[in-house]
Amino acid sequence: MGQVEGLEVHDVLRRWMALHMTPVISESRQHSVSDGKRQVPTGGSVIIKAHPGFAENGEDGPLPVPSIAKFQWQDGPIDYDEGVPNGVTVEALLEACRDRLAFFNESAFRCRENSLAITAIEEALGWLNQRRFDRLQRGVLGKHEK
Repeated sequence: MGQVEGLEVHDVLRRWMALHMTPVISESRQHSVSDGKRQVPTGGSVIIKAHPGFAENGEDGPLPVPSIAKFQWQDGPIDYDEGVPNGVTVEALLEACRDRLAFFNESAFRCRENSLAITAIEEALGWLNQRRFDRLQRGVLGKHEK
């Protein structure tokens, strides 16, 4: 490969990708059914993989991109009497992201951007908790009703 200002082109491309591309991608599959009036969410899955641009090269070109994580979305309402979800909720993922950023902020990687992201996640969780409270007040929490 050629050089750009003393750097291999490969290094320049890696640096550009680090600034302009996320190193992971997700494949989201949403599922829903019709209740005759509207589509009702019934779960789905997400597979998170390394971005193909970050894949290592083998003899015959880029190696397959491995999956990093896979999870199933909650399918249907949570039965609050049983208290056992059958999949991951949006709230659970947001809490995991908040905890990870808080962990970074308790280390040498503390930064303003992490703190702002934590604040935004906490705001989102607040709105989702408000939605849950409103649904509880209307007697529709845990049901496929508006």
